[in-house]
Amino acid sequence: HARDRRRRGFTTVPAHLHPRHQARLEWTPEKVLFKAALKGPSVEQVVALNFKHAEHPYQALQRCLGIVALGRKYGDMRLERACRRALNHEQYRCRVLERILSKGLDYKIEEQTTFDQVLPLHENLRTVAYLKEDL
Repeated sequence: HARDRRRRGFTTVPAHLHPRHQARLEWTPEKVLFKAALKGPSVEQVVALNFKHAEHPYQALQRCLGIVALGRKYGDMRLERACRRALNHEQYRCRVLERILSKGLDYKIEEQTTFDQVLPLHENLRTVAYLKEDL
């Protein structure tokens, strides 16, 4: 095949791929999204975000197939919880999900940080009245 001089261009001819990689070419983003949706809404959302942010569709396909495969290793419920946690942290990579699952972080409940708490009065805290005195 002719050399493609575009930066990060994808030029591999399907006939040159390994048979296993050729079989993966039969997978489409729609098919992977359908499989992800069967595992849960958070899994589907993570897969969709991977497709959206990928530089090349084949790379995203590989990554998303890896995410879906985590369901076989750890179970669909754990994968769904891990994807929910990953979405909260805006981390969508397969490696991040693998780490969440391997360390059991999907079992831990994340505390929601609230900034509505009132600080206790303390002698070192300067109030509005104190600041107005300097003017």
